[in-house]
Amino acid sequence: MITKVFKNEMAQYAADRIDKIALNAGAYTISAFTVKQVEEGTITLNYIIPIGAVPTVNRIEVKSLTGTISDNAVNIPITTDTLIVQVISVEE
Repeated sequence: MITKVFKNEMAQYAADRIDKIALNAGAYTISAFTVKQVEEGTITLNYIIPIGAVPTVNRIEVKSLTGTISDNAVNIPITTDTLIVQVISVEE
């Protein structure tokens, strides 16, 4: 069984590599996070998608400088500035 300490170290490693968020295959990118924290093997990212950035978010990619860390299909209409809280868990 993987220990909580090691899972937290892996989550911190991944969080340190996160560079930006790419929406809809790179149609809009976000590099400013209002929250980027690691706690108990979980990375929490908070970021704002401003109105007008894209009409609807269909894909959210968490990117490092060298590749994709996470890729999710979604359906989020953007009708106002929108706060996204994204949670990434390191699991055994």
